[in-house]
Amino acid sequence: MPQKNRVLDKAQEQIRLWDKKIDELKAKADLAEATSQRKYQEELNRLEERRRDLAGRIEKVKKGSEAGLEELEKGLEDFGKAFSKALDKFKSI
Repeated sequence: MPQKNRVLDKAQEQIRLWDKKIDELKAKADLAEATSQRKYQEELNRLEERRRDLAGRIEKVKKGSEAGLEELEKGLEDFGKAFSKALDKFKSI
């Protein structure tokens, strides 16, 4: 089970960091003009949806076996890429 615990700890820490950054982006979006706010909100909605999916994967691994670890690690990687793209979009708005 050490592999499972390592992956879960990594996933939960990464989600905490992403949640903090999402909150910062929400604050920035709140201060933006109406047109920009809509764009920010659309991107935030996409991020939050992916974050919920990732949280579901974490819960599945917590309740299950190590079989879902690979799926969770892939989900972390995918979310990381999506998060980076979203940050780039925020910079361009």
